[in-house]
Amino acid sequence: MKKLRSKSCLFFILLFWYTVFHFGPPTPPPFWNMLLVLVSLLLWTVAAQPAGTRLEPATDDAYEVVSRINVDESVVAVVRRNGVLHLLYDETIIGAEFDDPYLRKQTAFPGFTIMQCAAYLERKPTRALQIGLGIGTVPSFLREMDIPTDVVEISDAVVTQAADYFQYEWCSIGEEDECPKGRTFVMDGLKFLASKPEDLDVETEEENPYDLFIVDVYTGWNPFAFFVREEMLRIRENWLTTDGVLVMNFVGYMQDPRAAAPKSIYRTLQSVFKHVKCFREMEEPDEPDAANIVFYASDKPFDFNLPSTGVYKNPPAHTFFSVVKNFPDWEIFTELKSDVEVAIHQEIDDEEVRFVSTDKTQTSARILTEADHGQEDFREIHAETQAHMRQRVLDQFPPALWEEFKQIKTTK
Repeated sequence: MKKLRSKSCLFFILLFWYTVFHFGPPTPPPFWNMLLVLVSLLLWTVAAQPAGTRLEPATDDAYEVVSRINVDESVVAVVRRNGVLHLLYDETIIGAEFDDPYLRKQTAFPGFTIMQCAAYLERKPTRALQIGLGIGTVPSFLREMDIPTDVVEISDAVVTQAADYFQYEWCSIGEEDECPKGRTFVMDGLKFLASKPEDLDVETEEENPYDLFIVDVYTGWNPFAFFVREEMLRIRENWLTTDGVLVMNFVGYMQDPRAAAPKSIYRTLQSVFKHVKCFREMEEPDEPDAANIVFYASDKPFDFNLPSTGVYKNPPAHTFFSVVKNFPDWEIFTELKSDVEVAIHQEIDDEEVRFVSTDKTQTSARILTEADHGQEDFREIHAETQAHMRQRVLDQFPPALWEEFKQIKTTK
Protein backbone atom coordinates (compact mmCIF):
# COMPACT_ATOMS: atom_id res chain seq x y z
CA MET A 1 0.00 0.00 0.00
CA LYS A 2 2.81 2.43 0.88
CA LYS A 3 4.59 1.76 -2.43
CA LEU A 4 1.34 2.15 -4.34
CA ARG A 5 0.62 5.47 -2.63
CA SER A 6 4.15 6.70 -3.34
CA LYS A 7 3.90 5.77 -7.01
CA SER A 8 0.49 7.43 -7.37
CA CYS A 9 1.78 10.61 -5.76
CA LEU A 10 4.84 10.54 -7.96
CA PHE A 11 2.63 10.24 -11.05
CA PHE A 12 0.72 13.40 -10.14
CA ILE A 13 3.89 15.28 -9.27
CA LEU A 14 5.47 14.37 -12.60
CA LEU A 15 2.26 15.31 -14.39
CA PHE A 16 2.32 18.69 -12.65
CA TRP A 17 5.89 19.46 -13.70
CA TYR A 18 5.23 18.20 -17.23
CA THR A 19 2.42 20.75 -17.46
CA VAL A 20 4.65 23.54 -16.15
CA PHE A 21 7.59 22.87 -18.45
CA HIS A 22 5.62 22.16 -21.62
CA PHE A 23 2.74 24.61 -21.37
CA GLY A 24 4.03 27.25 -18.97
CA PRO A 25 2.59 28.15 -15.57
CA PRO A 26 -1.19 27.72 -15.56
CA THR A 27 -3.43 30.75 -15.31
CA PRO A 28 -5.36 32.28 -13.69
CA PRO A 29 -3.27 32.58 -10.48
CA PRO A 30 -5.87 30.81 -8.28
CA PHE A 31 -5.39 27.64 -10.33
CA TRP A 32 -1.62 27.93 -10.00
CA ASN A 33 -1.89 28.32 -6.23
CA MET A 34 -4.24 25.36 -6.02
CA LEU A 35 -1.75 23.14 -7.85
CA LEU A 36 1.09 24.26 -5.57
CA VAL A 37 -0.98 23.32 -2.54
CA LEU A 38 -1.87 19.98 -4.15
CA VAL A 39 1.79 19.18 -4.80
CA SER A 40 2.68 20.09 -1.21
CA LEU A 41 0.00 17.76 0.10
CA LEU A 42 1.17 14.99 -2.19
CA LEU A 43 4.73 15.41 -0.94
CA TRP A 44 3.50 15.13 2.63
CA THR A 45 1.56 12.01 1.69
CA VAL A 46 4.65 10.44 0.18
CA ALA A 47 6.55 11.29 3.38
CA ALA A 48 4.64 8.69 5.33
CA GLN A 49 7.48 8.07 7.76
CA PRO A 50 7.35 10.66 10.54
CA ALA A 51 10.49 12.19 11.95
CA GLY A 52 11.34 10.77 15.32
CA THR A 53 14.01 9.26 17.51
CA ARG A 54 12.51 5.81 16.94
CA LEU A 55 11.75 4.38 13.54
CA GLU A 56 8.46 2.51 13.23
CA PRO A 57 8.63 -1.15 14.34
CA ALA A 58 8.58 -3.72 11.57
CA THR A 59 5.66 -6.10 11.22
CA ASP A 60 7.88 -9.07 10.34
CA ASP A 61 11.42 -10.37 10.73
CA ALA A 62 12.50 -9.56 7.19
CA TYR A 63 15.86 -7.87 6.67
CA GLU A 64 18.63 -7.82 4.09
CA VAL A 65 22.34 -7.42 4.74
CA VAL A 66 23.25 -5.37 1.67
CA SER A 67 26.94 -5.06 2.49
CA ARG A 68 29.26 -5.79 5.37
CA ILE A 69 32.88 -5.03 6.17
CA ASN A 70 34.72 -6.79 8.98
CA VAL A 71 36.95 -4.53 11.05
CA ASP A 72 38.96 -6.36 13.72
CA GLU A 73 36.26 -7.69 16.05
CA SER A 74 33.53 -5.44 14.65
CA VAL A 75 31.13 -5.42 11.71
CA VAL A 76 30.22 -2.33 9.68
CA ALA A 77 27.09 -3.33 7.78
CA VAL A 78 24.45 -1.83 5.53
CA VAL A 79 21.11 -3.41 6.42
CA ARG A 80 17.75 -2.86 4.73
CA ARG A 81 14.70 -3.23 6.98
CA ASN A 82 11.22 -1.78 7.20
CA GLY A 83 11.71 0.58 4.27
CA VAL A 84 14.90 2.04 5.73
CA LEU A 85 18.56 1.53 4.82
CA HIS A 86 20.66 1.47 8.01
CA LEU A 87 24.39 1.73 8.60
CA LEU A 88 25.26 -0.39 11.62
CA TYR A 89 28.53 -0.43 13.51
CA ASP A 90 28.01 -3.62 15.51
CA GLU A 91 24.94 -2.91 17.67
CA THR A 92 24.76 0.81 16.95
CA ILE A 93 22.87 2.65 14.22
CA ILE A 94 25.28 5.36 13.07
CA GLY A 95 23.05 6.50 10.21
CA ALA A 96 19.90 5.68 8.29
CA GLU A 97 17.92 6.93 5.32
CA PHE A 98 14.58 6.04 3.80
CA ASP A 99 14.89 3.42 1.09
CA ASP A 100 12.48 5.27 -1.18
CA PRO A 101 14.65 7.59 -3.34
CA TYR A 102 11.95 10.28 -3.12
CA LEU A 103 12.32 10.40 0.68
CA ARG A 104 16.11 10.38 0.94
CA LYS A 105 16.35 14.14 1.34
CA GLN A 106 14.42 13.82 4.60
CA THR A 107 16.49 12.73 7.58
CA ALA A 108 15.51 9.61 9.48
CA PHE A 109 16.32 11.30 12.80
CA PRO A 110 15.30 14.88 13.68
CA GLY A 111 18.57 15.60 15.48
CA PHE A 112 20.29 15.37 12.10
CA THR A 113 17.74 17.83 10.70
CA ILE A 114 18.62 20.33 13.42
CA MET A 115 22.31 20.01 12.55
CA GLN A 116 21.49 20.45 8.85
CA CYS A 117 19.79 23.73 9.73
CA ALA A 118 23.23 25.23 10.29
CA ALA A 119 22.95 25.91 6.55
CA TYR A 120 20.15 28.38 7.42
CA LEU A 121 22.15 30.45 9.88
CA GLU A 122 21.64 34.17 9.20
CA ARG A 123 25.38 34.37 8.57
CA LYS A 124 25.38 31.58 6.02
CA PRO A 125 28.51 29.44 6.41
CA THR A 126 31.00 29.54 3.58
CA ARG A 127 33.11 26.56 4.62
CA ALA A 128 32.39 23.75 7.09
CA LEU A 129 33.94 20.71 8.70
CA GLN A 130 32.33 17.78 10.48
CA ILE A 131 34.04 15.26 12.75
CA GLY A 132 32.14 11.97 12.55
CA LEU A 133 30.59 10.95 9.23
CA GLY A 134 27.85 8.40 9.85
CA ILE A 135 26.23 8.05 6.44
CA GLY A 136 26.99 11.66 5.56
CA THR A 137 23.49 13.03 6.20
CA VAL A 138 24.66 16.46 7.36
CA PRO A 139 27.79 17.07 5.24
CA SER A 140 26.05 15.91 2.06
CA PHE A 141 23.19 18.35 2.76
CA LEU A 142 25.59 21.22 3.42
CA ARG A 143 27.40 20.50 0.17
CA GLU A 144 24.09 20.56 -1.70
CA MET A 145 23.53 23.98 -0.12
CA ASP A 146 26.79 25.15 -1.74
CA ILE A 147 28.76 25.00 1.51
CA PRO A 148 32.04 23.13 0.90
CA THR A 149 32.33 20.66 3.78
CA ASP A 150 35.34 18.66 4.90
CA VAL A 151 34.84 15.52 6.98
CA VAL A 152 37.02 13.74 9.53
CA GLU A 153 36.13 10.07 10.11
CA ILE A 154 38.25 7.55 11.97
CA SER A 155 36.89 4.46 10.20
CA ASP A 156 37.79 3.72 6.59
CA ALA A 157 34.98 1.12 6.55
CA VAL A 158 32.38 3.73 7.52
CA VAL A 159 33.51 6.06 4.74
CA THR A 160 33.46 3.19 2.24
CA GLN A 161 29.90 2.18 3.13
CA ALA A 162 28.69 5.79 3.14
CA ALA A 163 30.19 6.37 -0.31
CA ASP A 164 28.96 3.09 -1.80
CA TYR A 165 25.39 3.04 -0.45
CA PHE A 166 24.42 6.49 0.89
CA GLN A 167 25.48 8.89 -1.89
CA TYR A 168 28.37 10.36 0.10
CA GLU A 169 30.98 11.97 -2.17
CA TRP A 170 34.39 10.74 -1.02
CA CYS A 171 37.25 12.92 -2.19
CA SER A 172 40.56 12.53 -0.40
CA ILE A 173 42.99 14.08 -2.87
CA GLY A 174 45.54 16.28 -1.13
CA GLU A 175 44.90 19.45 -3.12
CA GLU A 176 41.77 21.34 -2.01
CA ASP A 177 41.17 22.60 -5.55
CA GLU A 178 40.62 19.00 -6.64
CA CYS A 179 37.89 18.48 -4.02
CA PRO A 180 35.69 21.57 -4.46
CA LYS A 181 32.85 20.13 -2.35
CA GLY A 182 35.15 19.08 0.47
CA ARG A 183 37.80 16.57 1.44
CA THR A 184 37.57 13.49 3.64
CA PHE A 185 40.28 12.90 6.25
CA VAL A 186 40.35 9.30 7.47
CA MET A 187 41.94 9.86 10.87
CA ASP A 188 41.21 10.18 14.58
CA GLY A 189 39.20 13.32 15.28
CA LEU A 190 41.21 14.14 18.40
CA LYS A 191 44.45 13.95 16.41
CA PHE A 192 42.87 16.28 13.87
CA LEU A 193 42.03 18.80 16.61
CA ALA A 194 45.55 18.55 18.02
CA SER A 195 46.95 19.51 14.62
CA LYS A 196 47.12 22.92 13.00
CA PRO A 197 45.51 23.68 9.61
CA GLU A 198 48.91 23.94 7.94
CA ASP A 199 49.87 20.49 9.27
CA LEU A 200 47.06 18.96 7.20
CA ASP A 201 47.34 21.25 4.18
CA VAL A 202 44.06 22.96 5.06
CA GLU A 203 44.23 26.31 3.33
CA THR A 204 43.48 29.38 5.39
CA GLU A 205 43.99 33.07 4.71
CA GLU A 206 43.97 35.69 7.46
CA GLU A 207 42.07 33.66 10.05
CA ASN A 208 41.01 30.11 10.80
CA PRO A 209 39.54 28.08 7.95
CA TYR A 210 35.97 27.14 9.00
CA ASP A 211 32.98 29.28 9.93
CA LEU A 212 30.97 26.14 10.75
CA PHE A 213 32.45 23.27 12.77
CA ILE A 214 30.33 20.22 13.64
CA VAL A 215 31.14 17.41 16.07
CA ASP A 216 28.91 14.32 15.87
CA VAL A 217 30.89 11.37 17.20
CA TYR A 218 28.25 9.15 18.83
CA THR A 219 28.86 5.47 18.04
CA GLY A 220 26.81 3.74 20.72
CA TRP A 221 28.53 5.81 23.38
CA ASN A 222 29.51 9.46 23.80
CA PRO A 223 33.28 10.05 23.63
CA PHE A 224 33.45 12.70 26.36
CA ALA A 225 37.00 13.56 25.31
CA PHE A 226 35.51 15.73 22.56
CA PHE A 227 33.36 17.67 25.03
CA VAL A 228 36.05 18.93 27.41
CA ARG A 229 37.06 22.57 27.54
CA GLU A 230 40.54 22.00 26.12
CA GLU A 231 39.16 20.57 22.86
CA MET A 232 36.59 23.35 22.54
CA LEU A 233 39.39 25.88 22.94
CA ARG A 234 41.41 24.16 20.22
CA ILE A 235 38.44 24.44 17.89
CA ARG A 236 37.96 28.12 18.70
CA GLU A 237 41.63 29.06 18.49
CA ASN A 238 42.83 26.94 15.55
CA TRP A 239 39.86 26.04 13.37
CA LEU A 240 36.88 28.37 13.80
CA THR A 241 36.60 31.90 12.43
CA THR A 242 35.89 34.70 14.89
CA ASP A 243 32.20 34.75 13.94
CA GLY A 244 31.99 31.00 13.30
CA VAL A 245 29.56 28.56 14.90
CA LEU A 246 30.34 25.28 16.66
CA VAL A 247 27.64 22.58 16.54
CA MET A 248 27.85 19.51 18.77
CA ASN A 249 25.54 16.50 18.96
CA PHE A 250 25.19 14.48 22.16
CA VAL A 251 22.93 11.52 22.95
CA GLY A 252 21.60 11.76 26.46
CA TYR A 253 18.77 12.48 28.87
CA MET A 254 17.12 15.87 29.30
CA GLN A 255 15.24 15.13 32.51
CA ASP A 256 16.11 14.20 36.12
CA PRO A 257 19.68 13.93 37.49
CA ARG A 258 20.87 12.18 34.32
CA ALA A 259 20.63 15.55 32.56
CA ALA A 260 23.78 16.56 34.45
CA ALA A 261 25.89 15.27 31.55
CA PRO A 262 24.46 17.46 28.75
CA LYS A 263 24.08 20.38 31.17
CA SER A 264 27.79 20.14 31.90
CA ILE A 265 28.51 20.26 28.18
CA TYR A 266 26.35 23.40 28.05
CA ARG A 267 28.34 24.99 30.87
CA THR A 268 31.63 23.98 29.29
CA LEU A 269 30.58 25.64 26.04
CA GLN A 270 29.62 28.74 28.03
CA SER A 271 33.15 28.86 29.44
CA VAL A 272 34.54 29.11 25.89
CA PHE A 273 31.87 30.89 23.82
CA LYS A 274 29.70 33.92 24.59
CA HIS A 275 26.50 32.58 23.03
CA VAL A 276 25.16 29.04 23.52
CA LYS A 277 21.86 27.43 22.55
CA CYS A 278 20.76 23.84 23.00
CA PHE A 279 17.84 22.07 21.32
CA ARG A 280 15.95 18.85 21.96
CA GLU A 281 14.96 16.92 18.84
CA MET A 282 11.27 16.54 19.58
CA GLU A 283 8.32 18.83 20.16
CA GLU A 284 7.36 17.25 23.49
CA PRO A 285 9.24 19.08 26.28
CA ASP A 286 9.03 16.28 28.85
CA GLU A 287 10.65 13.46 26.87
CA PRO A 288 11.97 11.01 29.51
CA ASP A 289 14.05 8.95 27.09
CA ALA A 290 17.57 9.43 25.77
CA ALA A 291 17.69 11.34 22.49
CA ASN A 292 19.86 13.58 20.32
CA ILE A 293 20.66 16.90 21.99
CA VAL A 294 22.13 19.51 19.63
CA PHE A 295 24.29 22.42 20.85
CA TYR A 296 25.09 25.61 18.92
CA ALA A 297 27.81 27.97 20.20
CA SER A 298 29.55 31.09 18.91
CA ASP A 299 31.34 34.22 20.07
CA LYS A 300 28.89 36.27 18.02
CA PRO A 301 25.09 36.35 18.37
CA PHE A 302 23.45 33.99 15.90
CA ASP A 303 19.99 33.11 14.65
CA PHE A 304 18.38 31.20 11.79
CA ASN A 305 16.72 32.25 8.56
CA LEU A 306 14.61 29.12 8.09
CA PRO A 307 12.44 28.33 5.05
CA SER A 308 8.83 29.27 5.74
CA THR A 309 6.94 28.88 2.46
CA GLY A 310 5.54 25.94 0.54
CA VAL A 311 5.74 22.69 2.48
CA TYR A 312 7.32 24.57 5.41
CA LYS A 313 4.42 26.98 5.92
CA ASN A 314 2.02 24.74 7.85
CA PRO A 315 3.68 21.33 8.00
CA PRO A 316 2.06 18.37 9.75
CA ALA A 317 3.50 17.63 13.17
CA HIS A 318 6.32 15.11 13.53
CA THR A 319 7.60 15.47 9.98
CA PHE A 320 10.93 16.59 8.59
CA PHE A 321 9.34 19.89 7.54
CA SER A 322 7.89 20.57 11.00
CA VAL A 323 11.30 20.00 12.60
CA VAL A 324 12.91 22.60 10.32
CA LYS A 325 10.15 25.10 11.06
CA ASN A 326 9.76 24.58 14.79
CA PHE A 327 13.03 23.42 16.35
CA PRO A 328 14.04 26.97 17.49
CA ASP A 329 11.10 26.70 19.91
CA TRP A 330 12.57 23.51 21.37
CA GLU A 331 15.46 25.21 23.16
CA ILE A 332 16.36 23.61 26.49
CA PHE A 333 18.56 24.31 29.51
CA THR A 334 17.73 28.01 29.27
CA GLU A 335 17.87 28.17 33.07
CA LEU A 336 21.67 27.95 32.71
CA LYS A 337 21.89 31.20 30.77
CA SER A 338 22.25 33.49 33.78
CA ASP A 339 25.79 34.85 33.58
CA VAL A 340 27.74 34.44 36.79
CA GLU A 341 31.53 34.80 36.80
CA VAL A 342 33.33 31.67 37.95
CA ALA A 343 36.95 30.71 38.38
CA ILE A 344 38.22 28.41 35.66
CA HIS A 345 41.33 26.62 36.88
CA GLN A 346 43.21 26.48 33.60
CA GLU A 347 46.60 27.93 32.72
CA ILE A 348 45.17 29.41 29.54
CA ASP A 349 45.39 33.03 28.53
CA ASP A 350 41.94 34.14 27.42
CA GLU A 351 41.45 37.47 25.71
CA GLU A 352 38.13 37.95 27.44
CA VAL A 353 36.57 36.77 30.68
CA ARG A 354 34.16 33.88 30.14
CA PHE A 355 31.06 33.35 32.21
CA VAL A 356 28.92 30.36 33.16
CA SER A 357 25.98 29.88 35.46
CA THR A 358 26.75 28.63 38.97
CA ASP A 359 23.18 27.86 40.02
CA LYS A 360 23.55 25.36 42.87
CA THR A 361 20.17 23.81 42.06
CA GLN A 362 21.55 22.28 38.87
CA THR A 363 22.67 18.78 39.86
CA SER A 364 26.40 18.28 39.30
CA ALA A 365 26.48 20.40 36.14
CA ARG A 366 30.00 21.78 35.80
CA ILE A 367 32.79 22.61 33.39
CA LEU A 368 34.39 19.51 31.91
CA THR A 369 38.17 19.45 31.64
CA GLU A 370 40.81 16.89 30.75
CA ALA A 371 41.92 16.85 34.38
CA ASP A 372 38.38 15.99 35.52
CA HIS A 373 37.33 13.69 32.70
CA GLY A 374 33.61 13.61 31.99
CA GLN A 375 33.53 9.94 31.19
CA GLU A 376 34.67 9.21 34.74
CA ASP A 377 32.45 11.88 36.27
CA PHE A 378 29.34 10.52 34.63
CA ARG A 379 30.19 6.82 34.53
CA GLU A 380 26.73 5.66 35.71
CA ILE A 381 24.88 8.03 33.36
CA HIS A 382 27.16 6.99 30.51
CA ALA A 383 26.63 3.27 31.16
CA GLU A 384 22.87 3.64 31.48
CA THR A 385 22.62 5.65 28.25
CA GLN A 386 24.78 3.15 26.39
CA ALA A 387 22.76 0.16 27.63
CA HIS A 388 19.46 1.85 26.85
CA MET A 389 20.45 2.82 23.30
CA ARG A 390 21.93 -0.62 22.64
CA GLN A 391 18.70 -2.32 23.70
CA ARG A 392 16.69 0.02 21.50
CA VAL A 393 18.74 -1.08 18.49
CA LEU A 394 18.56 -4.76 19.44
CA ASP A 395 14.77 -4.52 19.61
CA GLN A 396 14.59 -2.91 16.19
CA PHE A 397 16.08 -5.89 14.36
CA PRO A 398 15.28 -9.62 14.52
CA PRO A 399 17.58 -11.88 16.56
CA ALA A 400 18.67 -13.62 13.35
CA LEU A 401 20.63 -10.51 12.31
CA TRP A 402 22.65 -10.42 15.51
CA GLU A 403 23.33 -14.15 15.23
CA GLU A 404 24.56 -13.55 11.69
CA PHE A 405 26.90 -10.83 12.94
CA LYS A 406 28.25 -13.17 15.63
CA GLN A 407 28.95 -15.83 13.02
CA ILE A 408 30.76 -13.28 10.88
CA LYS A 409 33.03 -12.44 13.81
CA THR A 410 33.77 -16.06 14.73
CA THR A 411 34.46 -17.21 11.16
CA LYS A 412 36.91 -14.45 10.24
